[in-house]
Amino acid sequence: MNLLAYDQTKYIYRDIRRPTFAGSTGEYHPNTVVRITLGQKQVNADYNPVDGKFTWTLDEDLPDGVYNLSIIVIDAAGNVGPATLRTLVIDTTPPEAPELINLKDDVGAKTGSFDPGQLTDDAKPTLTGVAQPNTVVYLRNAAGNDIGSAKTDAVTGKWVIEPNNDLQQGENVLTLVAIEEFGKDANGAPIYREGKVSDSFIINVGMADFVTIVDALDDVGKWSGVLNNGALTDDTTPTLRGQANEGATVIVYYRKAGESTWAGSATATVNGPNWSWTPSPALAAGQYEFQAATPKVSSALFNLDIFAAGSGDQQTKITEVWDDFGTTIGKLNSGDFTDDMSPRFTGRAESNSRVVIQYTLNGSQNSVTVDVGHDGKWSWTPSVDLLAGDWNFQVKSEDAADWNDSFDLHIYPSPSVPTTITQVFDDVGVTGPVGNNGITDDSTPTLSGRSEAGRFVLIYDGSTLLGSTQTSSNGDWSFTPTALGDGRHNFWAVQRDYSGVSNKWQIEIDTSGLGPDKPSITGLFEHQASGAYDKFANGGIIDDGSVKVEGTGRALSVINIYDGTTLIGSTTAGTDGKWSYLHDSNYSSGFHSITAREVKSAGVSDPSNEARFTLVGTGKSGEGYYADSFHDDPVIITGSRSFSSGYTFRSLNGGTLKLVEGTLYSKNQAIVKKEPGYLKFLDDGDNTAKSVTFEIAASTDFYMAVNGLSDSGWARLAYYSTTGKYLGSSDFGSKVGASIEGVIKQSGFVAPQGELIGKVTVTVKDKGGMGIASVIYGVSSYPTGKGDAYFTTIPDGPVYSSGNGLEGFAVLTGVAYQENGKMRLSPDDIFSFTVGKTTDIQFSLEGYVGVTFYDVYNNVIHSGSYSSFVNYTAPAGQLIYRVAIDTYGQTNILIDNVIWGNNPVNPDYGYDSNSANIAAHDDSKVELNGLVESQAIIDLQDGESTTKVITVEDLLTYGEEGLFTEADAKQLMIQGDKNDVIQLNDIMPEGGDIEQWTHQKGTITVAGVKYEVYSHNGENAELLVQSDVKVEII
Repeated sequence: MNLLAYDQTKYIYRDIRRPTFAGSTGEYHPNTVVRITLGQKQVNADYNPVDGKFTWTLDEDLPDGVYNLSIIVIDAAGNVGPATLRTLVIDTTPPEAPELINLKDDVGAKTGSFDPGQLTDDAKPTLTGVAQPNTVVYLRNAAGNDIGSAKTDAVTGKWVIEPNNDLQQGENVLTLVAIEEFGKDANGAPIYREGKVSDSFIINVGMADFVTIVDALDDVGKWSGVLNNGALTDDTTPTLRGQANEGATVIVYYRKAGESTWAGSATATVNGPNWSWTPSPALAAGQYEFQAATPKVSSALFNLDIFAAGSGDQQTKITEVWDDFGTTIGKLNSGDFTDDMSPRFTGRAESNSRVVIQYTLNGSQNSVTVDVGHDGKWSWTPSVDLLAGDWNFQVKSEDAADWNDSFDLHIYPSPSVPTTITQVFDDVGVTGPVGNNGITDDSTPTLSGRSEAGRFVLIYDGSTLLGSTQTSSNGDWSFTPTALGDGRHNFWAVQRDYSGVSNKWQIEIDTSGLGPDKPSITGLFEHQASGAYDKFANGGIIDDGSVKVEGTGRALSVINIYDGTTLIGSTTAGTDGKWSYLHDSNYSSGFHSITAREVKSAGVSDPSNEARFTLVGTGKSGEGYYADSFHDDPVIITGSRSFSSGYTFRSLNGGTLKLVEGTLYSKNQAIVKKEPGYLKFLDDGDNTAKSVTFEIAASTDFYMAVNGLSDSGWARLAYYSTTGKYLGSSDFGSKVGASIEGVIKQSGFVAPQGELIGKVTVTVKDKGGMGIASVIYGVSSYPTGKGDAYFTTIPDGPVYSSGNGLEGFAVLTGVAYQENGKMRLSPDDIFSFTVGKTTDIQFSLEGYVGVTFYDVYNNVIHSGSYSSFVNYTAPAGQLIYRVAIDTYGQTNILIDNVIWGNNPVNPDYGYDSNSANIAAHDDSKVELNGLVESQAIIDLQDGESTTKVITVEDLLTYGEEGLFTEADAKQLMIQGDKNDVIQLNDIMPEGGDIEQWTHQKGTITVAGVKYEVYSHNGENAELLVQSDVKVEII
């Protein structure tokens, strides 16, 4: 490729670390120099002055990344030509395999997420996952054919695929692969590179187990045919029909409606996917429920109303009349007024029959015949508006001699100004308006309203005409009745020609002056982050101290509010008797008992009903629910509580976690006081994957401990940046301890350098449920400093898991238990902790362990084996962030007296107290004598080149049996750097055979470090040499 042929800055893509650059000046130029600058590196390319061509190949590997490239030509006179600028992209890594997160079925009766391998009736399910951003993800079948694709999101890497065509019935073995565009060829066409193929997964397409009752068949009497659910029939042996999976055995159950046990059952006749069943003997008259079932599933209930022979005419009814016109719409009762000139009538009759409806006005009769549906229902709406007047409607079966049901309506059109009641006024005692459904002590309240000007308005109390009044020239009217009795009154008004029926206004008159015996509390409402108040149940647990109390009482009465026996405020009921109270300050944490009393002339009324709630957390309005270690005593006492989107929790190191998606439930260890409570995924037995998402303050790291996750379940953490970019995931694959709820497992993640975690999604699939025990994050941002943590004064009992600890000392993974003033480490897995970033750390130790020191980006700084005491200083320019301890499965490992930031020894190369006695060696050879630790370890990790001679006598003398692996051989371990050399001298005892010594294939890992193994079969001994160390036989 002629690099100088471009006329502008362009990209050059390479998938090798040492690319070759070539081009031509285009002319014969003797003594010309082609100078190439790549980043900070500058070279003169090989140049042929005859043809003007040049070439240069990098002499060292370039890491993946983007580089600036400049090419200039300098002629013999030293003149510099214009620079040719290129952007070099080195990308040697194809995309990782796409990750499948979810499968979704949106076809059929059962929809939602499902797992690979499960049966689905959706032949084109929706697949969702993540992959490398700006790639195209392809879905492939077992033959390797692409059957669907989608481009990933440029930031998050999310993709969604639906197969192009229906998947085949049965098992479909599928894979996913991401393909990226990797530069362009000489013609400008894109070059594509395929990434790793995912593990195969199965989508099993088939008909889910089902059984349904479709309908029934009436073949008796004049009116026969199909019967739908709810039908009315005279057939006492109706044939039920339905569908089920082919070959399934279908049992039909039946019982009278309202009964709890089935009266009988029988096996249906199955023909392919269809089945049928006819009762034998005949069923007695009554309302029946039927249900079909196979060994796996049951149908919905199917209802039939079977009436006795000869009683069909009596079944014909008007069940509802509906007004859907004007300002007042809704159901009408017989005798009502309506402005709907064509109201809708519905009713019941024998299924598949016909009914006759007769409607009469002033003796003039009309009739219409209406068909009854398969479900026994009929409906009729006049095709033209009816005339104004007082109508009577009757209905009967088509062949019946007598009418079976009747309905009256006063139908009048609305006037130009509707008739309304606008106010009821009390002018006795405490005066003022009386709201709808209010209470008054005035037996002659004044009603007022509006209607057409100059019209007479009739005032009714229920069906009783109280009197009439005439509207003024502007349409106002008022009316005061004669004294009314105590009790409920239902006022309404209508013009004298019965047009324009008003709204209804109900009040209660109580002239005793006492009003109700006591007010009533009708609801408690908790403040939400949105500013709204949501109702909660009496006796509930809440986390916001702003609570509104609502109730009812006498209109305009003063209501005192009490918390226990303490008066905390008062409010006034409205004209409708309703009142509400919002305390002017937040309630305190704890239990509260709220009652209300009406203020009377002689004191206060009896207390209302009691409204109770328990406030947990801070109680500060708008802050949500905070819980250290997700533990709170009131929750332990009163039981579980649900938390949905909007709740905020606090991690042990003070960070906040805001729940933005999903629901969690509180769960507490009431019987094991040393264990904290936790947030639990609800176990509803459906064994489907459930997820919640937390927003956190931007952080470089995140750790979570969970409990109760079964071996057959799984859980995963997915991490996203503050902008939603997918950063990676981690699993809960390792056991780190145990609690009363089951094993404790831990997972964590450190963001790639330059990225910050802003959101974490927890996904779990476990039929038994899983609990979040503790969380810690952002500890890598702790300031560098000094400190100590002594466990001597802490009483026995506390359990320390991810997020727990003392000031400055925090557990990241694993579990420790307070015991005799020290921390006993769980033997189940790696225990790790942090003290923030520090130059050095030391702690006392009982037992023999492997210890690895990491920086904030999870890079290993140093690893070694220790007993009694650990004291390590990081090399200059590096800081220790995490310390991991491998107990090798031992149960008796104790640590104490953790001190950091106080011992900066040997800052140039790092310092380890275990190897202090080899510091005075020279650069040639170091003899073994005096250098072996008590635990059969030689540590040469000092940053310098060391050559060490080891004999078979050393191996047999200093080795210990089965110390590092489960082998029963004597073992000696050598730890060192890549510049160190181990020389095996006289490795065979006298008379030995060299063939008895074997360099074993592969490596073994101890405390996270890989070792080569050299074994001697005759002497049953093994030498473990760290993989970076060179081994020579001399």
